[in-house]
Amino acid sequence: CKGCGFCVEYCPKDVLVMSEKFNIKGYHPPKVMKTGECVNCNLCEMICPDFAIFCVDADNEEAAAAIAAQAASADEDEGGPN
Repeated sequence: CKGCGFCVEYCPKDVLVMSEKFNIKGYHPPKVMKTGECVNCNLCEMICPDFAIFCVDADNEEAAAAIAAQAASADEDEGGPN
């Protein structure tokens, strides 16, 4: 993610906001602000120029667990790029 904000701007349900944290590349990625309100329209996927965002069905427990583990790992990494 390069922090362009297209996904945030065009989300019809305003589910996403720009994070205040930096990703490994030094950009502010989007984060989910309204959990459970995503309607899986996949517009964020289609509009992302870097293919950096994707939707996962809330009922897909395996995918949800993998994403939660990745988010926890990212939270442990402090600071911006070296």
